[in-house]
Amino acid sequence: MLKDTGRTLISYAIESALAAKVTTVIVASDSDEILEEAATLGATPHKLQKEHTNGTSRVLEASESLDSEHDVIINFQAKEPQMRPEDLTRLSEGLRFRQSWQWVTFSAPLTEDERHMRSVVKVAVSTIGDALYFSRAPLAGALKHVGVYAFKRLIMPKLKDIPDSYLAMKENLEQLTWVDFGWKGGVV
Repeated sequence: MLKDTGRTLISYAIESALAAKVTTVIVASDSDEILEEAATLGATPHKLQKEHTNGTSRVLEASESLDSEHDVIINFQAKEPQMRPEDLTRLSEGLRFRQSWQWVTFSAPLTEDERHMRSVVKVAVSTIGDALYFSRAPLAGALKHVGVYAFKRLIMPKLKDIPDSYLAMKENLEQLTWVDFGWKGGVV
């Protein structure tokens, strides 16, 4: 994107997060170049200490440095530069609105072509917004999953210690572990 716009993906992500008026914006990366840019843009850089298999494990490591005033943690990656500040705010508000939800994610309309693409993750959602199932296969009535999450801080330590569930391994979708363990999630 730098070639087309003169800006990096991380600059768009940080701009959206700061505009959402969140308490702290942390950029977790193993790249010194990205961390230096994050610091100049007003984010707190966090140098990752180990290899991570997914975005949630990166967020877990970075969130360990936060104090208890942070009750919601948003996992939002630079590969989603189109996230608007109001979308990030909706995630946080979703957790506060539905007390039973431990985590929240986004969905979008699914095109007919996307319905059959394995690279597009689908989410089945209840009439009250609960996340019921995620799949790479076509699902009746499903929406397109957008991989941005907000977590209640209290669930973060639990995420660290659970093994991937059978369904999560079969679909290669970490959020199915959360569903399998009975941690209610919402879709906004």
